[in-house]
Amino acid sequence: MAQTGTHAGTLYSLQDANQTKPIYKFYREKRGAETITRFYDAKGELVVEERAVTDNGSLRSYSIDQKLLSEFGSAELKDGRVTYRYRRQGHEKEDSEKSQKNLVFAPDLLDFIKKHWKAFLESKELTIRFGVLDRLTSYEFELLLEDTVEEGGKKLLKVRMKPSNFFVNLAVAPIYLYLEKETQEIVRTTGTTPFKANVDGRWEQIEALTILEN
Repeated sequence: MAQTGTHAGTLYSLQDANQTKPIYKFYREKRGAETITRFYDAKGELVVEERAVTDNGSLRSYSIDQKLLSEFGSAELKDGRVTYRYRRQGHEKEDSEKSQKNLVFAPDLLDFIKKHWKAFLESKELTIRFGVLDRLTSYEFELLLEDTVEEGGKKLLKVRMKPSNFFVNLAVAPIYLYLEKETQEIVRTTGTTPFKANVDGRWEQIEALTILEN
């Protein structure tokens, strides 16, 4: 396995209480305006490649290549619109929508929180539009500051990310982010991820504990 870049984190099943069997390990490297994140399974095989391109601090394009599934999704932000494309089993679908100022994808979620850090601490909530590649659209989510906890002498902010829409909220479990208050970095997350894994012979969306090494 070619491990390039900085070891960025590990995904564990939420059922793996002792964190003994990683689902994926991922490594991240930055090449100029492009950030590439590669996910490897327990056998060392490259299973997912995620790419994000920025321009002057703003996300311009984002893609996920689920290599074992032969699925590829992308979003391109241009001229005030975002164009989604998703290819599955040889069939590609495309759609677009107006790009909102609070539109974020997984790679720039933390940057958005940091830009609104002071306001977030004061109001304890932020509203975002979260882009979902395989749905060819974005959904409104609320970021709610629920608690401050201490771990290893560090203060962590516990943030709940939940869909604003009642019906979407019924179908999607909340995602929890734990951010170190001093550094404003994400330490770990729990909940649904955009990735899939082979579970007992079936490809399923991963609900995981993701531990990041900053």
